[in-house]
Amino acid sequence: MLSIEEAPENLLAIRLSGVVEEADIERMERAFAEKLATEDRFGLVVDMTDWSDITGDALAEDSKFEFGLLGKLARFPRMAIISDKQFPQAIVKYLHPLFPTVEIRTFGADERQEAMAFAATVDNLPEISAGPTHGVTMIDTGEPGLMAFEMTGVLTADDVERVIAPLQEAFSGDQRVDLFARVTGYRGFDPSMFITTDILSVKLSAIGHIRRYAIVGAPKWMKSVGSLLLSAMPMDARFFDCDDEDAAWAWLKSPEPTQGTQ
Repeated sequence: MLSIEEAPENLLAIRLSGVVEEADIERMERAFAEKLATEDRFGLVVDMTDWSDITGDALAEDSKFEFGLLGKLARFPRMAIISDKQFPQAIVKYLHPLFPTVEIRTFGADERQEAMAFAATVDNLPEISAGPTHGVTMIDTGEPGLMAFEMTGVLTADDVERVIAPLQEAFSGDQRVDLFARVTGYRGFDPSMFITTDILSVKLSAIGHIRRYAIVGAPKWMKSVGSLLLSAMPMDARFFDCDDEDAAWAWLKSPEPTQGTQ
């Protein structure tokens, strides 16, 4: 079950209990639509204290809905999750670096008032900067089969647009390419970049066109998330510490071992 709780105008408070069904998600969608239509920015509170499960149809509907919200996250810059369970805290630990434009905190079941107060304090919050311009900079390798770039700050759709053309050109042929990424002070990405058609097309076209991918200097959270995602891709990807950049370049430029070579 999902219910919309009474709350100040600049706050959307949601309580989950028992088993959440598809109709519950549709109720939440209507509540979000109403709040987005009347408030420039608002806080979000999700009380998971009594939540036990979610149906498959509800999960599918919720995933579709949340994907559609990626471009609107700046409209609710504070999110409070209420639960005594450990898994919400683990989720927040991984989500917070990925979505730096939203401040997410967890609260215990006996801290509901504190959670409401935190999430409701959005009217005077400064706009959260998406980070420096030129969050992605191409690095000239002098080799057509080896592409390199540096990431810093918070990446936006505009940052990625600037490197789409060379990536599309590299992926247009039959030859597989190698990628090098240097990470310096990277803090996450603007989620709206994932709903940009060109960016999605580049990501899809990359599958099968990359031979090796070396990432240097990635923070711990990026290694955790990236290792999981890259393990499902048909490429050889490796993470290197900042001090091992030379080893990363050497690995990318080394030939593949011949069949039967140990």
